[in-house]
Amino acid sequence: MSVADIALHRGSHPRASQGAGLLTLPAVKRPFRVAAWIVFLVVVTSALWRVVLLRRSTRALEPFTRPWPPIAEAEPEPEAAPAGAARSVEPEPGQATARPPRPVEPEPEAATARPPRWVEPSDGACPASHPIKAKLGSRIFQPPGMSNYQRTRADRCYESDEAAIADGFTRAKH
Repeated sequence: MSVADIALHRGSHPRASQGAGLLTLPAVKRPFRVAAWIVFLVVVTSALWRVVLLRRSTRALEPFTRPWPPIAEAEPEPEAAPAGAARSVEPEPGQATARPPRPVEPEPEAATARPPRWVEPSDGACPASHPIKAKLGSRIFQPPGMSNYQRTRADRCYESDEAAIADGFTRAKH
């Protein structure tokens, strides 16, 4: 195609007087498209890279793997007295006390210990001594007579409402 043909072609086109512009020439059209795609890919790649870097910087901290530092004010625990002997707590000399020291009693024997507050159920059923059914997942307990008591498979059985509440359970609504 010669320059004369281009001029002739331009003259015969209805919009020839408006000037079709430089981008209509095939020699310019393709490199412009390639350059536009390259700019688009660079912009998208940089945006994705920023997202990746932002996510890396805001990730949760790694677990603490170093040993914990010692506590500065830690005092050694006092040595335990023999089990059978009662000892008296004496104030240090020069310390004023508001009340006289009292002797420390030894711990009661195991024979006088209370039965456990909760027991394991046998196949989801509670024994008569511990009728309160409690579920560990929901932290809810049900005493006998509640609407769902019969179909509840207990995880723990308590002797009283107070024992279940002391362990952090909540009474069922119905």
